Amino acid sequence: MTPEYPSDPSSQPLKLSKGTAAYTVEGEGQTVVAVHGLPGTVRDFRWLASSLGGNVRLYRLNLPGFGGTELSCAPGTSLQDRVDFVRECLDALAIDSCVVMGHSMGGPVSMGVTALEPERVKGLILLASVALRPHKGYRRQKPSFQFLSKLLRVPGVPLLMKKPITQAFAKGGFSSSLTYPELLRSLHYVAGVDFADVRAFASQVRVPTFMSWADDDTFFEAVIQEELAEASQAGPRLRFDVGGHNIQKSQAIELSEAILPWLKTLSW
Repeated sequence: MTPEYPSDPSSQPLKLSKGTAAYTVEGEGQTVVAVHGLPGTVRDFRWLASSLGGNVRLYRLNLPGFGGTELSCAPGTSLQDRVDFVRECLDALAIDSCVVMGHSMGGPVSMGVTALEPERVKGLILLASVALRPHKGYRRQKPSFQFLSKLLRVPGVPLLMKKPITQAFAKGGFSSSLTYPELLRSLHYVAGVDFADVRAFASQVRVPTFMSWADDDTFFEAVIQEELAEASQAGPRLRFDVGGHNIQKSQAIELSEAILPWLKTLSW
């Protein structure tokens, strides 16, 4: 279920070594740091944030090139670049104990942060996450992603491709509020996905892991999630028959009802 109203606080600036990031914070309690997918922004968690009802200290980070975070904060396109960005944000926000939550392409970023910050991260939440091998949405579009990423680096091409790329993302169900530069950045990120890096980070996670997905997800088939669940550390596994890819909206209330008691079981 989805709450009646979303929680959509204004973003705040965060000075980092290479630029300024944008984030939101709300609520009181145990700290949860949320990492959105691609393309996306902190608004992807607005319905889950509402369902959590201010019972956690929820930080939402805009990744470099999205939602007001300057691309200069981490101009590279590798998974490691985004992991290092989130770790720098944790330092700048003086967060010394937290749970990291990732949706979709934010899942591997969250795995990486968790793997490299074993003293700071007490638990991991993966919502419809990219897993250990290519999912059906990625397999179907991989040649297009890689071709477009190369083509879009040619001067003048991004302007010529604006209409078809914007239409393609809209057809895929992505928010119309995303800017064209954000869509382009997503193409470059996705074209550079290395599942060996995802598997390496996943294998290093040593904290309790909460996982959730929906069987009718049009991007990720259920078996992909089952494999990740089997390989991950113990924790709740919340599987929905329906909910699509954005379960942090469609199943926000059910997720919050499972996440809140689980957080209390962790060793903070």
